[in-house]
Amino acid sequence: MPSNVPPFRTRVLPPSSAPPGTASRLATVRYSGPIAGTQGVWYGVEWDDTQGKHAGAIKGTQYFECSAAAMRYADGISLARTGIHGTSAAATAGCGTDTVATTTITPGSFIRPIAGTVLEPVPILDMVCERYNVTLATAEPDHLDATTDSVVSPPVSHGGVDVQHVTMAGRRGAGAGIDVELVGFDKVVAKQRIDKLMEASLVDIPAGVLHDPALLRVNLASLTSLDLSGTLFGSWVDIANLCRALPTLHTLHLNRLRLAMPNQDKTPLAGAFDQLRLLTLNNTYHSRQEYTEILNLMPGLTELHLGFNALREAPALTMPALQSLNLQNNAIDPESLPRALSGCPLLRQLNLQYNGLKSLPGDPDSGIDSNSNDDDGASLVHGFPALEALWVHDNALDDWRTAADVLADTRVWPSLREVRFNRNPVTLRATDSEVTLVELVGRIPGLRIMNRSEVLPQQRVSCELYFLKLTGMAIAAARGATTPVPDQLPESDPDALFAALLETPERADVVWRAYPRVRVSALMRHHGATMVVGAVVGAAEASRGDRITVAGITVVAGTSTWVVDVVAATTTVRALRAMVARKLRAMPRRVRLVAGGEAGGGEEMADDGKLVDWYGVEGGSVVEATVS
Repeated sequence: MPSNVPPFRTRVLPPSSAPPGTASRLATVRYSGPIAGTQGVWYGVEWDDTQGKHAGAIKGTQYFECSAAAMRYADGISLARTGIHGTSAAATAGCGTDTVATTTITPGSFIRPIAGTVLEPVPILDMVCERYNVTLATAEPDHLDATTDSVVSPPVSHGGVDVQHVTMAGRRGAGAGIDVELVGFDKVVAKQRIDKLMEASLVDIPAGVLHDPALLRVNLASLTSLDLSGTLFGSWVDIANLCRALPTLHTLHLNRLRLAMPNQDKTPLAGAFDQLRLLTLNNTYHSRQEYTEILNLMPGLTELHLGFNALREAPALTMPALQSLNLQNNAIDPESLPRALSGCPLLRQLNLQYNGLKSLPGDPDSGIDSNSNDDDGASLVHGFPALEALWVHDNALDDWRTAADVLADTRVWPSLREVRFNRNPVTLRATDSEVTLVELVGRIPGLRIMNRSEVLPQQRVSCELYFLKLTGMAIAAARGATTPVPDQLPESDPDALFAALLETPERADVVWRAYPRVRVSALMRHHGATMVVGAVVGAAEASRGDRITVAGITVVAGTSTWVVDVVAATTTVRALRAMVARKLRAMPRRVRLVAGGEAGGGEEMADDGKLVDWYGVEGGSVVEATVS
């Protein structure tokens, strides 16, 4: 039984019996008419939150069909609850063909169209006037204030001072008003001209009907930014007509809307969005194909937000001006990104927070070699040539190889400078944030900002040296405690050194699965092989019992003194600082270490990448620690 009205948006207020604080609900009215066995008119609604009773059918009669957006919303809720990439408990039955999951949902209900409770769309200019206490440029009659029931007389001058007489309507209606004299009223009105309004926020109010384009253009002549999130606009055609009438508009927020796509003919949308520069479409739940069709009509966008849309793949965008893309809180397949975004050559910032990512695009074995032309690299020719900032915090990245080594692949990430990486499983296992810094700086040659903090030149040197030490420790572990270390090692040739230390392909495979060989070789050519060889030799000495301990570390924070046992030949200042920091319950970066103590003219142990014996610390030495 088809509806006799086209779908429209509504906001349903909670009944008076609802508990205090109960929120209103957004819905799309998809049916208006009778229901068999009942009296009067009913609205068949599809709730945005999908918390209804059915999918448009009652007692065997299908009154309306639910949209695919309802399924995608339920899919997004499932993703938020489970946090599992690519898995959902959303629905398909009764809700169209754009399916993503298998469980039936019930987004539909029938409600009575009660005035004052079921709000219907209101003209946008009426809402602007009400929200900002302004009047339309063409208000009728001439002296009727459109925002009140007041009658405003023309201004008169008394002694050079403009005076306005206003009759305020009383609660008992016309004729019961109060005369008020406002001095300088015309100046106040002049400052509230609607055509001077540059920014307007209509969030969660029932705006949803357009005026005549000429009226919009006259009254909102200066508008540059408009927020329609949670309003009652229901179609892209209306949004296109609005944008076409407002040539100065460059920032548009359409979050939490359910906008109907036009039919196959996209002509009504062509050219309407050319002036837009920033667009937010969070929680709008189009399909990937629909986003592709709409967004590629917006060639001037520089910033785009598509968060909270349960997307499995990024839309295939051809947006030559786009610089910032926010895809947070979706379920994006990372392998879809390079090709989907290949039409965005100026993209500089990409936000993939909360996508359940387990890996990132790129070849973990590429290191810094950008000249590889092998078959494996052919599938990665679509990279991010201008991308400088990548936000992948709060994901499921569990392995440095697939999470960080891939970012050294300059075929995909040639310009990467900033990474936000915290709160991933691989970082949560780290003993402290400093270890995460070492792993990322050691693996990504161009990294300059990590988790919003600048990587200073000295920090980079320390991190790279410590990363070499970690590689040496991995080599030592692969060799085993009983394997003797050759007396002469070719330290100037990384490949020859690896061959001498690892000896067998099996050992090499173990080490290079954990550490990128190309990157380690490059670091050794820059810093030398001392850290790698020292870690291997130190581990061998420790296995034979040649143990050197550091004793009597005096903590200048009260009178505490305690002894720490370490292998001086293999322990870095960073590791010692972390031990002391744990004892003092302080952040490692706030702990200052001085070999021999301040009073004895000792040297500050400032270089975290150096071994403690570089500062002359050995068994029986005193290291003074202070907390800043």
